[in-house]
Amino acid sequence: MEYSKRLSSFLRRNLIPTLLWLQAALVLGTQIKVSIDTPTLSPSLGSTNYQLKCEIFSFQFPSNRKLVWIKDDQVVSWNTRIQERFQVDFDEVTESQIANTISYELKFGAVTGMHNGSYKCLVANGASTHYTALASASIQLQIPYFPPGPWNPQCSPSGGPILIPDFETLHLSCTSETGYPEVSLSLQEGHNMLLSPLLQTETDTIWSSSKIVKDRRELVYPFNVTSCAHNGATFECVMTGTGQFSNMVRKCTIGPLDVLPCRPQIIPHTLRRSVGQDALFTCALPTTSTINRNGTINTNSTINWFTYPATPSSRYEINTTTKYVPTNTTGASKNTTSYVSTFMLKYLTLFDDWKKIHCWAKVQGVNIGDSATLSVTSHMPFP
Repeated sequence: MEYSKRLSSFLRRNLIPTLLWLQAALVLGTQIKVSIDTPTLSPSLGSTNYQLKCEIFSFQFPSNRKLVWIKDDQVVSWNTRIQERFQVDFDEVTESQIANTISYELKFGAVTGMHNGSYKCLVANGASTHYTALASASIQLQIPYFPPGPWNPQCSPSGGPILIPDFETLHLSCTSETGYPEVSLSLQEGHNMLLSPLLQTETDTIWSSSKIVKDRRELVYPFNVTSCAHNGATFECVMTGTGQFSNMVRKCTIGPLDVLPCRPQIIPHTLRRSVGQDALFTCALPTTSTINRNGTINTNSTINWFTYPATPSSRYEINTTTKYVPTNTTGASKNTTSYVSTFMLKYLTLFDDWKKIHCWAKVQGVNIGDSATLSVTSHMPFP
């Protein structure tokens, strides 16, 4: 009787827990958990020594098990090998095992906004990229940042002035990193809003849009250049922070537009004369160039002349009138009414050879013009 009691006590203390442990091993299989060290829970831009730590517990790992880090559905690493495309963003991947727990750590380089996203730690079995996922855990990493300059925002077309014929469509583009919290982008001309993130329209061939492509917000707007009134127009892409960055604003500029043929046009562009003769140049400025954006007339759009090297005023005459002048463009500007100014340079000498003749006017607040070259010989030119 005493022996039976001791045997029963032994089984309760040893065999039964062992059987329960074996049953748990069969039922539970592989367990996985992702944890981030508390001190680096909210890293700042540029910080280093940041890492994601994945702890994998299993009673028995498969012989061909694989450990994988995935960011936004893109494989970052297989075991301790980082994929080439991610070697700039991540320094290394390490793994270590103590008893039935593997620590799998993804170590960052200097933290940037590109590190934001969804991360998954996955344990699998299988060879190479052909695997069967056994278990995984995910975490969303959100680092507060305002997209850094000078490449946020980016305007296209860049630079200026931008030469464009009238009755053409200029596609304005503005992009930036999305930031966190997400920034707001807008395209505007002066105080007029052209496109905000809330607007998205599409027609057969001309479309406006606001969308996010590869972690960048993009605005595209077709601006129709309908007349010389658009000459000198400039556009701004405004990137405005939200949340804790609500007081931060950064801009880029498109333009100004140089609408052809709204600029003065000089005739001829090259002229050959001999010593003692006069040289006559004509400069035409379409009257539509003098119409302001609000419909008023710009009385300052007069044609001006100068030469290089400079010429004494006693040697030239300037006359201005208004008449129809044929142009080489299409649309409403063809055969338009123009201001016409003539520049007569008298009594040419060999010192006038290769002299540059310039005409210019202020159109929509922008000085634009045209130039010609004078050639002077000591002999009469051939007919």
